[in-house]
Amino acid sequence: MAPGLKTFGDELRGQVDTQTGGAATITAIGHSYGGATVGLADSQGLAVDRVLHVESAGMGHCVWSPADLPASQAGVQRFSMTAPLDPIVFAQGNAWGAEWTGIGHGADPDTFPGVTDLTTGNDAAGNELWGLSSHSDVLKPGSDPWTNIYGVLTGGALTTVPGVQR
Repeated sequence: MAPGLKTFGDELRGQVDTQTGGAATITAIGHSYGGATVGLADSQGLAVDRVLHVESAGMGHCVWSPADLPASQAGVQRFSMTAPLDPIVFAQGNAWGAEWTGIGHGADPDTFPGVTDLTTGNDAAGNELWGLSSHSDVLKPGSDPWTNIYGVLTGGALTTVPGVQR
């Protein structure tokens, strides 16, 4: 799916730049396995300004360090969020024999150098988001992660994980 996303991103960038004179910001968001797909497209030069990994399986197959990204991606802002105890953590950063089988979704986006780690915090009712249900609950309007997603899309305020410096 990543090559198709890369092609779509290139075409979208061309159309948006034609319409806005290059003044618009394009953001790619990937949830769960979609995060690994967005990450792999990023490693192929996806023409976006921001990438957001939401409960992402990884940075993309064979993406283990910033050196695995092309020079064209140096200015891309990257963000990630994963709720505590979301089972997706078992996929993040695991190669599972990738050197032999091609299985694995790349590095954990929450700890990848240059990625801003965003909090998932609470749902709209004020309950902490964690565990299996958090995998999708982070996408519910009114929640802290919803506010962070909005902040990434608009270039607005974000709540980051305290004490994380990358």
